[in-house]
Amino acid sequence: MGISNQKGDIGEASFILAATKKGYWVGKMPQGCPYDYILDKGAGPIRVQVKFRTLTKTGTIQLKIINNTFTNRTTYTSDNIDVIVVYISDVDELFYIPITDIQGQIEATLRYTAPKGGNTNNMKFIKNYIDW
Repeated sequence: MGISNQKGDIGEASFILAATKKGYWVGKMPQGCPYDYILDKGAGPIRVQVKFRTLTKTGTIQLKIINNTFTNRTTYTSDNIDVIVVYISDVDELFYIPITDIQGQIEATLRYTAPKGGNTNNMKFIKNYIDW
């Protein structure tokens, strides 16, 4: 298994544990599906894509909204997923980002820490997505 697969497995295992503790039913989807998991607490399914990320030196993460595989190119929208759950290994935390907050972009940059200059205009902070 490659390093990338191991990282993905760590992110997915963290997600499954957290979702189960929160009382969700968790279902793994087959390869080729545009999302990784289905969550449900009885109010209807939530389509989830799970991502593993590490913080950059400037305290940000990047999320590609377009997923390329060997056979398919998928743009994540509310038509095919509901949320992206990001596991950030540096801080051992999961973040629950509704796709409607970031769709329409090729890549979203979210900050974990404030910039050194202090200017936070037009910035999205990943910590705003801790509760789910």
